[in-house]
Amino acid sequence: MQKTPVNRQFRRQPERAPFRRGHQKRPIPQCAPGAIALGLTDHVFKPLLREDAACLNNWKSKEREFFNSLSFLANLYGFLPPAPDDHPYPVNIIRALEIATGHVQKTRPYTELLIVQDDSHSATIATNTSLPFGSFLCYIPLQPLDWLWKKPERRPKAELLASVLAYVHQVLRIQTFTDENAWLYWYYDLMRTPEEIEGRDDMQQILEACQEAYKGGKRASKIIRDKTHLRQLRDRIKRFQPADKNSTELHRLAVQAGNLYRLYPNRSIHDSIPSDVEPSEEESMEDYIEQCKPLESHEFLSFWWKSEGLLADTIIEWVNTDLQETTWLDAQTEQQLFDQPQPSIIRNLDFEEKVLDLLDGLAVYLNRLPCTT
Repeated sequence: MQKTPVNRQFRRQPERAPFRRGHQKRPIPQCAPGAIALGLTDHVFKPLLREDAACLNNWKSKEREFFNSLSFLANLYGFLPPAPDDHPYPVNIIRALEIATGHVQKTRPYTELLIVQDDSHSATIATNTSLPFGSFLCYIPLQPLDWLWKKPERRPKAELLASVLAYVHQVLRIQTFTDENAWLYWYYDLMRTPEEIEGRDDMQQILEACQEAYKGGKRASKIIRDKTHLRQLRDRIKRFQPADKNSTELHRLAVQAGNLYRLYPNRSIHDSIPSDVEPSEEESMEDYIEQCKPLESHEFLSFWWKSEGLLADTIIEWVNTDLQETTWLDAQTEQQLFDQPQPSIIRNLDFEEKVLDLLDGLAVYLNRLPCTT
């Protein structure tokens, strides 16, 4: 039997056209896939209500005012604004607002854009910077510094990090969990007391984790309390040569800390966060504090050992339980209206905004370090 060589192919036979008596073959109509058709039949087109149609009143005037305001914003923040005719109204406004927000947040990540409508404005842009101090726990781990400090080959990176954390501890006045008057000290102290955790299946594991945390925490705390590291912050920034993505990020954070230290050499973050809340006229201060204790800045800003593991999970659980009965702080805000060209960006919260960005960046950077080799 003859076999077909592997380098040859069978010749394809022409397909026979379907035969229908009396007329020629007609093209088969192209139909939408079944899923699309079913989706269309399931969709409900809602009627245009009066309150929805209100946005179409004087839409030309609103569109013109919005894009004039957008041009003022774009000139100040340095980006090219979208054109009004890129999309039909009101999609062009929605899309332009999204694009402008992205550009503004590259410079100010805690700023959003609002459209102001009042007696004097129908569609004017305003920036709203809101700093959420007190709406989250900002605990910075010390284990990465202790880990970096142990190996001589990691010393340049460890020294730069030590200078940054020295600024955070000595100038911003953020306490370490090893300080006896610190908020987190009480929780770590409870966790290393056998009577407080007696009966838990993981009791021995927690006690060992606490012992490790205290030893390492004291070593790292001693480093960041050393004023030499703070004095050398600027020189270390100049000498440091980033070699990879990790060290580049550390250098960026160090530059942020150095700029803050240069502009605000003696300013603590606790001075900028209001902790006192006034009671209403119907209740006394004693009753108010007993029922709803105001949140203090040192309760949500602190150094701790590390952010993962049984010990950290248990402490966070206890902290969240205790803070449920406190009054959370209102976000600090500032606005700037763009109904005319603006000479500069209003930065009444410049210090607070930069500190929040630094602390958030430090927490993210340190939590990504492996700390295992």
